[in-house]
Amino acid sequence: MEKETTYQIDLITRYLAGEAGSDDLVFLEAWLKADPGNRKIFENYRLIWLEMERTRMENSVDVDAAWKDMESLIGEEKVHGTGYTMQGQEFPTPEREEGQTKTRSLVQVYYRQALRIAAVLILVAVPSFFVFRYFSRPVQKQMDATLTLKEGKLPDGTSVTLNKGSVLEYPSFFKGKKRNVKLNGEAYFEVKHDDKKPFIISNGNVRVEVLGTSFYVNTQAASNTMEVILNSGSVAVYFEGGKENPLILKPGEKAEILPDQQTMEKDINTNPNYNSWMTQRFVYSNTPLLMILADLNKVYHTDLRITTPAISYCLVTATFDHQSPEAILHVLQATLDLTISSHGTWTGISGKKCN
Repeated sequence: MEKETTYQIDLITRYLAGEAGSDDLVFLEAWLKADPGNRKIFENYRLIWLEMERTRMENSVDVDAAWKDMESLIGEEKVHGTGYTMQGQEFPTPEREEGQTKTRSLVQVYYRQALRIAAVLILVAVPSFFVFRYFSRPVQKQMDATLTLKEGKLPDGTSVTLNKGSVLEYPSFFKGKKRNVKLNGEAYFEVKHDDKKPFIISNGNVRVEVLGTSFYVNTQAASNTMEVILNSGSVAVYFEGGKENPLILKPGEKAEILPDQQTMEKDINTNPNYNSWMTQRFVYSNTPLLMILADLNKVYHTDLRITTPAISYCLVTATFDHQSPEAILHVLQATLDLTISSHGTWTGISGKKCN
């Protein structure tokens, strides 16, 4: 039997609450068909859900009104002598001269006690995650890439990769009609599709909204700008309060945003290495050495400096895939006849002017 996961339990919960999207339904159906044990798990949760809903509704019942309805159905003929019977147990009949106040009080006591017992039984029977998911509010959590890049999954199944120094805030589970997260830094998202619950990334007054797609976000791009590059699907970018006039991106497009000035522009993404910090793959075609060294410094957190300005715009055509910065420097050294020298915490690059 497929092992139960937090995501699958959360998916069942969203389905029972009527919050599951079309992709969720497809995944749930496939999961149910994969193993008879999965169907049993689902049925157990469904029964628990129904019992919890019934208990929740009963807790909101007006006991006095319910007693009046009961009286109209029972009638005087069902009260016998010194007592009456409820579920096979005999209780003494309270004195009538006080206008049945004592009778209602007695029923309230037994009714509420029964609800308490039912609630205890449910709490004992239901797995702790399900109880937490049903009764509690989401708790804010944080994914922090302090020393190196970090990969993780959000409660809805969305995959996130954070670059070093980036922080993502998200809830322990997504409740309501939106999936809201906050990003400070650089990240690549593969958002789980849900057409009923959009995924929204916030940073200051900027909002990036998607239903399900893969894209790159950098809230700390050069010159106090924010950058969004779309890989697949579609993305809506807008400022807080301006959802009616979003900037819509298509695959291969990017948005450059100036939050302070509340302006944004759309353009074609011409940088094939925008996510090299994640893939460690670099593709260069007649690219100036200055730009290549800038990429290496960003991805590998090195400090490579050109000490001979004349070589800054020497052009390089090459592809590097999961190679160390030392290996890449050796290739550049051989290609452009460079001299590499160590200066403690930084490395100098010098040479002759290119033809």
